Amino acid sequence: LKNKNDFILFKRQRMNFFTSPTEFSKHIEEIVRDTKLTYMEAVLKYCSDNFLEPDDIKKMLSKPLIEKIKNDMVADNMIPKPDSIDCI
Repeated sequence: LKNKNDFILFKRQRMNFFTSPTEFSKHIEEIVRDTKLTYMEAVLKYCSDNFLEPDDIKKMLSKPLIEKIKNDMVADNMIPKPDSIDCI
């Protein structure tokens, strides 16, 4: 890539590779299945491999994929369980 405009065009082409969030989610599912990464790790790997920032692909995250990412984060104690009540 020769200049910044070439890089921006390259990023746009990588983002437009998938025609829908469902198609993108299927690709992430394949990464998870093939590598045993969590869903968040798979999304970040996709971004890293394609020179994208996570913010670049946020429109491609389907609701089911977001839920899977949240479930992984809850399982890894990265975020609290949704409806958990702290005992005093």
